[in-house]
Amino acid sequence: MRARRTTAFLLTLGLVLTCASGPAWSYHNDKELITDDTAYTLRDGELRFGLWRTEYGVLEKLTLGTYNLLWFGLVPSLSGKYELYSGTDYVLSAKLGYLRVNFNNFFGDLKLPGQGGSGTSVTLNVIPFEVMNSYRLSDNWRLHGGFQYTPVLLGGEARDSSAGLAVTNLQLVLGATWRWGDVTALQLTSNSLVFQQTSAAVDLTLTTPDNYTTIRAVGVTKSDALNFKDANAIVASVLWSWETFNLRMGASLGAWNVPALHFIVPLPFFPELDMYWRW
Repeated sequence: MRARRTTAFLLTLGLVLTCASGPAWSYHNDKELITDDTAYTLRDGELRFGLWRTEYGVLEKLTLGTYNLLWFGLVPSLSGKYELYSGTDYVLSAKLGYLRVNFNNFFGDLKLPGQGGSGTSVTLNVIPFEVMNSYRLSDNWRLHGGFQYTPVLLGGEARDSSAGLAVTNLQLVLGATWRWGDVTALQLTSNSLVFQQTSAAVDLTLTTPDNYTTIRAVGVTKSDALNFKDANAIVASVLWSWETFNLRMGASLGAWNVPALHFIVPLPFFPELDMYWRW
């Protein structure tokens, strides 16, 4: 019930801001292109601020960004997207990101077995990398494709001991955008999981109660337990753009690609909502 009320509030807010945004402009054109799930970047000096992300066009082909909500949890994040090639109809770009979660900020000192709480550090590091291609098929149609590779590293350290868990993820991305009039666009994106492998390593020194005997355990293992074979997240979205305000609504079918982590979770249906401003 609470989720429904939150969604209704956001939609109402979006409609109010839409009405206050002034007359409609033709934003879905060759100058102001959709940057989500495409190879395109913001224009030089252009700012995007919304529910989930803040991005800025540092150069004509370079966009820097961060996830807004993560900062409320003291989670620093940064991404950079650069157009390696930009032609009349074809654009190739690469994007590299980084975010770090220090669980001690939320839970204080954490404990590894036999180590106590003092000096124990547990962190999560995510380094997503993607390459995207976008091709202008006609005035109204654009095709997109590429891949996303994301290592997610969870590590803990205490005294002479350490433990780590890594989830490596590779996805193929295919998509299409269709301009329906000057303001409205339809977008379809498919994220197909190639593999999602889990590996773990431990180097643990345990001190027994007699304080004279220590036990050191070292091990490495790999698992496909989280490799959801044939997982495919298909996102269908409708995008509206006014003078500065943009609204995106849609749904992810078959699976959900967790933002920032690029972690595929099997879900038959998951709603998608975003609203942002571009200046």
